[in-house]
Amino acid sequence: MRFCSLASGSKGNAYLVDDAGELILIDCGIGPRTLKTQMALAGVAIDDITAVLITHEHSDHVAGLAAFQRFAPDVPVFMNFSTADAVCALYPDVCDEMIVAFENDSRFPVGDLKVRAIETSHDVSDPVGYFVEGPGGSYFHITDTGEPTVEMEEYFDMADVATLESNHDLAMLRSSGRPYHVVRRIEGPCGHLSNDQAADFVASCAVPRLKHLALAHLSQDCNSPHLALETVAKGLACAGCGQTKLTAFSQHRVSDWIYA
Repeated sequence: MRFCSLASGSKGNAYLVDDAGELILIDCGIGPRTLKTQMALAGVAIDDITAVLITHEHSDHVAGLAAFQRFAPDVPVFMNFSTADAVCALYPDVCDEMIVAFENDSRFPVGDLKVRAIETSHDVSDPVGYFVEGPGGSYFHITDTGEPTVEMEEYFDMADVATLESNHDLAMLRSSGRPYHVVRRIEGPCGHLSNDQAADFVASCAVPRLKHLALAHLSQDCNSPHLALETVAKGLACAGCGQTKLTAFSQHRVSDWIYA
């Protein structure tokens, strides 16, 4: 199993998971031309995608979906029922015939892979992350949550590799000059994980089986890769996981493939 980021941040999100002959796209918040270009840099193509998983209906995670479907009309798009209703209402050009809706407490197959939705805490209808199991390993994927959830804790320690939000440095956010209500939303329980929250979560849940942790959805104005990596590395050290490799994903740069 391997995974990579094509785009990670408030301007658009798209991630790939590859195992057992299945190439899964998690979220489609970038347009098809950018998606095609970024995928080529990763050494794959849109035609290789076998399924799409959507976490929630915010535009930076789903704005490119309708256009993607015109390029790949036969690819199933998985999302839970509440998210499907919201996506179809907000984006009427999305082809609902290819949406495969699921209940959050179910586990569903994508070829030889098993996928489980993980509830998160964000200001949308029913946000989730994903846990993907395959013959090549297990992958945990969480962005856009204001606080950790019980399900996040349950699945994180079963992952061989993982992506976790580390959105902002709290001091930078509070001194950013953003409107007060925006700051309150971001740092609130239905907003985004700070570096410190991500570090605390890792410190309490990480186990030595975790080979590689990627930090995602970093704010370009209220964070830096250096700060995020330094802070979360302390959490890994507290958990006795100093051997776990640590990477920060970028908004505009395709990451290297990370292997389980």
